[in-house]
Amino acid sequence: PQPLDALVVDLALRYFVADGWRRAAQVNDWTKVTGVSAELLVASPQDGLVDTASSYVFDGDRVTASDHRLYRVYTTAVALRNALHPNGATSS
Repeated sequence: PQPLDALVVDLALRYFVADGWRRAAQVNDWTKVTGVSAELLVASPQDGLVDTASSYVFDGDRVTASDHRLYRVYTTAVALRNALHPNGATSS
Protein backbone atom coordinates (compact mmCIF):
# COMPACT_ATOMS: atom_id res chain seq x y z
CA PRO A 1 0.00 0.00 0.00
CA GLN A 2 1.02 3.58 -0.66
CA PRO A 3 1.53 5.84 2.38
CA LEU A 4 -1.09 8.57 2.77
CA ASP A 5 1.52 10.96 4.13
CA ALA A 6 4.89 10.58 5.81
CA LEU A 7 3.32 10.98 9.26
CA VAL A 8 -0.01 9.20 8.66
CA VAL A 9 0.35 5.57 9.68
CA ASP A 10 -3.18 4.31 9.05
CA LEU A 11 -6.75 5.30 8.19
CA ALA A 12 -9.91 3.49 9.30
CA LEU A 13 -13.40 4.22 7.98
CA ARG A 14 -16.71 3.03 9.42
CA TYR A 15 -20.19 3.61 8.09
CA PHE A 16 -23.36 4.22 10.09
CA VAL A 17 -26.50 2.29 9.24
CA ALA A 18 -29.73 2.08 11.27
CA ASP A 19 -28.33 -0.32 13.88
CA GLY A 20 -24.79 1.02 14.35
CA TRP A 21 -21.30 1.52 12.95
CA ARG A 22 -19.96 -1.02 10.43
CA ARG A 23 -16.86 -1.61 8.34
CA ALA A 24 -17.30 -1.48 4.55
CA ALA A 25 -17.36 -5.27 4.22
CA GLN A 26 -20.31 -5.37 6.64
CA VAL A 27 -22.48 -2.88 4.73
CA ASN A 28 -25.08 -4.78 2.73
CA ASP A 29 -27.07 -1.81 1.38
CA TRP A 30 -25.09 1.38 0.74
CA THR A 31 -28.30 3.39 0.34
CA LYS A 32 -28.89 2.85 4.09
CA VAL A 33 -25.61 4.53 5.12
CA THR A 34 -26.33 7.81 6.94
CA GLY A 35 -22.92 8.62 8.41
CA VAL A 36 -19.18 8.10 8.09
CA SER A 37 -16.55 7.93 10.82
CA ALA A 38 -12.86 8.40 10.01
CA GLU A 39 -9.93 7.60 12.30
CA LEU A 40 -6.46 8.77 11.40
CA LEU A 41 -3.37 7.38 13.15
CA VAL A 42 -0.48 9.84 13.07
CA ALA A 43 3.09 9.30 14.31
CA SER A 44 5.94 11.67 15.02
CA PRO A 45 8.73 11.69 12.41
CA GLN A 46 11.43 10.91 14.98
CA ASP A 47 11.89 7.74 16.98
CA GLY A 48 13.14 7.87 20.58
CA LEU A 49 10.84 10.71 21.72
CA VAL A 50 9.31 8.67 24.56
CA ASP A 51 10.97 6.37 27.09
CA THR A 52 8.39 3.60 26.75
CA ALA A 53 6.37 2.51 23.74
CA SER A 54 3.11 4.41 23.21
CA SER A 55 -0.21 2.68 23.75
CA TYR A 56 -3.37 3.80 21.92
CA VAL A 57 -6.76 2.58 20.68
CA PHE A 58 -7.18 2.52 16.91
CA ASP A 59 -10.03 0.97 14.93
CA GLY A 60 -11.39 -0.60 18.11
CA ASP A 61 -8.13 -2.32 19.11
CA ARG A 62 -5.67 -1.42 21.87
CA VAL A 63 -2.21 -1.23 20.31
CA THR A 64 1.26 -0.88 21.80
CA ALA A 65 3.72 0.66 19.37
CA SER A 66 6.80 -1.29 18.35
CA ASP A 67 8.96 1.85 18.45
CA HIS A 68 9.38 4.97 20.59
CA ARG A 69 7.62 7.54 18.43
CA LEU A 70 4.66 9.59 19.64
CA TYR A 71 1.31 8.43 18.27
CA ARG A 72 -2.04 10.20 18.17
CA VAL A 73 -5.45 9.11 16.91
CA TYR A 74 -7.77 11.72 15.38
CA THR A 75 -11.43 10.79 14.94
CA THR A 76 -14.35 12.56 13.31
CA ALA A 77 -17.84 11.50 12.33
CA VAL A 78 -20.11 13.20 9.84
CA ALA A 79 -23.76 12.77 8.95
CA LEU A 80 -24.54 12.35 5.28
CA ARG A 81 -27.27 14.97 4.90
CA ASN A 82 -28.60 13.64 1.60
CA ALA A 83 -29.01 10.24 3.23
CA LEU A 84 -30.76 11.70 6.29
CA HIS A 85 -33.30 13.66 4.23
CA PRO A 86 -33.58 12.09 0.77
CA ASN A 87 -35.30 14.04 -2.01
CA GLY A 88 -35.06 17.29 -0.04
CA ALA A 89 -37.51 16.20 2.67
CA THR A 90 -37.05 17.87 6.04
CA SER A 91 -37.94 16.64 9.48
CA SER A 92 -40.32 18.51 11.77
